[in-house]
Amino acid sequence: MNARPVAAAIVAALLTQPATAGTTDERIPDSTYVAHGRSFRAYVRRVSGVSVNGKGFEASGVQIAAGWVLTAAHVVDQAVSVEVEEVQVTVVCVHPDWRDDGLGRSDLALLRCDVPAGYVPPLGDGTEAAGDVVSLAGYGMTGRLGTGIDVADGELRAGTSRIDRVSDLWIVCPARSRSPMPWCSAPGDSGGPMFVGAGARARLVGIVSGTMRDRVAGAPPLASRDGEEQVATRVAPCRAWIDAVMGMVR
Repeated sequence: MNARPVAAAIVAALLTQPATAGTTDERIPDSTYVAHGRSFRAYVRRVSGVSVNGKGFEASGVQIAAGWVLTAAHVVDQAVSVEVEEVQVTVVCVHPDWRDDGLGRSDLALLRCDVPAGYVPPLGDGTEAAGDVVSLAGYGMTGRLGTGIDVADGELRAGTSRIDRVSDLWIVCPARSRSPMPWCSAPGDSGGPMFVGAGARARLVGIVSGTMRDRVAGAPPLASRDGEEQVATRVAPCRAWIDAVMGMVR
């Protein structure tokens, strides 16, 4: 189960860039994304902490039960302390198959903390597929899809994308897609949620892991913009692990 006590956590490089409050479509006012983010505020959590090298970090997570927040393993794997909304995390449980090997597999971690929960979204059942429109939310840097990340203001934003492909481990969406509020995850959105459906019918199908692009000589650095893809770790294949951890750790 790989459970360990902590005082707080870390953001490590994954894929090629860990994912913040994403980049948005130039044709849509930023205030629209901020307003949409408020609809997720009840269960999308700010995750922060200190890494083994003494550097602080900011990331995202989603509450799935009272006292439990699901985030990305690469966020907390090397942490010396972690907080959720300034509440101390007491136990970090990293998925046993997690490997920080570039793309990263099973990039999930559960955080035990004394954060009460009201409504929480149901977990995905594995039926997500190419063509589905997804919603994503997170805290951190933002900017426009045409130019990439620009500023970090700490706002919770949310937008949409459309699934391009699904594997046994990952969900991949283009940075800009044919969806109502195009969005690309950015540094700081790592650990944030990907939902299929809306409102009470929304299902948590993925946890944001990062962004990637084909490696081309002379290509500019990743910046969550056109030409990149955002990647989320699928939740459904890991539900047995999630249930086991929450049933065993008190």
